[in-house]
Amino acid sequence: MFSSKELVVRGNFPGPLSETIFITFQHATKFPSVNRRGFGEDFFERRSIPAIHFIPATNNWYQHADVLKACQLVSMVTRRYKRIITYGSSMGGYAALNFSGLLGATEAIAISPQYSVNPALCPLDTSFLAAHLRIGEYTWDKIRSEVNCGVKTYLIYDPLHVSDSYHAELISEVTNSTHIRLRHAGHP
Repeated sequence: MFSSKELVVRGNFPGPLSETIFITFQHATKFPSVNRRGFGEDFFERRSIPAIHFIPATNNWYQHADVLKACQLVSMVTRRYKRIITYGSSMGGYAALNFSGLLGATEAIAISPQYSVNPALCPLDTSFLAAHLRIGEYTWDKIRSEVNCGVKTYLIYDPLHVSDSYHAELISEVTNSTHIRLRHAGHP
């Protein structure tokens, strides 16, 4: 559906027309590459569930110049769906929340997401300092944006994981969120 040196977006539309589509975002990985499967892609394919997968070339929290263009293209494809659900884990959960409004999502499911990796917005969590220094300028760091205010958000995280709990608290201050707390689950 979309391809650049920074990002690939791939869609799978099996079977009969559905009212629901998932838009997934890949999490950070040790070896980032656009040549990998999307988050949950095998799961959705095996069950003939329509899904679109954002796969970044780097672990830069989707701070790519071409993300807006990709979101606009995906939004044109997903307009006919009644339910549009963004979905991701960690960096992918951050993106599922961050881009939910731009994608016209009705719901966002985020597993252990970050509110931001910018220490100016999350002063109590310095665990993402290397990512922050690598990113430099934030173009798409808008979980708190009014664009996302109508999206029902589900936050899944371990309340005993200090960083994940902190980020969930920050996210819940600016979103309409339901918390699903899984004790002892850790950060996926």
